[in-house]
Order: sequence, then structure tokens, then C-alpha cells
Amino acid sequence: MFGILEDIYRNAFPNIDLHVFWVKNIPQIVILVANIVIVIAFGASIVYLALSLINLITAPSSGDPKKTEQALHGVLYAAGGMLLSLLAYAIKNVLLNVFGITQPAS
Repeated sequence: MFGILEDIYRNAFPNIDLHVFWVKNIPQIVILVANIVIVIAFGASIVYLALSLINLITAPSSGDPKKTEQALHGVLYAAGGMLLSLLAYAIKNVLLNVFGITQPAS
């Protein structure tokens, strides 16, 4: 699947070998970037969930029902973001298995 990209890279930079880097080839770079993006999205969702929960706990004391509703929506969006991050990780793993690409060892 990534053979075309590797050929383009080898033609563009003939003096630089792909195996000089700590990753062996382009699929490993793609997997690494996807994992980093998924971890960042999941982490941001956790932080947003924590802030929304704090707002949800403190909102009733202000007496503003709109503020409570916004905090509840924030919690739901954060939970949705966490679920989407986990779904993206699962889809990535399914695609890797379908194409027979092995993940780099940690």
C-alpha cells in the first residue's frame, strides 16, 4: 500500500536511505503519527471532561439553569470525543489488519 510513497521518497532523495531513521519505513511513520494524534485527542477530551464536570458541579450554586445546561453539554461532548478517539484507534487497527501491516514495536 505504501510502496508508491516509498518509491517517490527514494527517487526524490536517492542519497538518503529510509532505514537511517529510527523507523523502518513509511507505514511505521503513518502509524506513529496516527497514534500520536489519537492520544492527543483522547487527552484533550479527558481535560475537557474534567473542566466540564467542575462546571457542572459549580453551576447549580450560581442559580443559572443555562449555565448548568452548557456544562452538561460539555460533559456529553467530552464523552463523545473520548468515544470517537477510541473508535478511531479501533478503526486504525482494523485497517492495519486488513492490509497486513504490522505495528512497530514500542
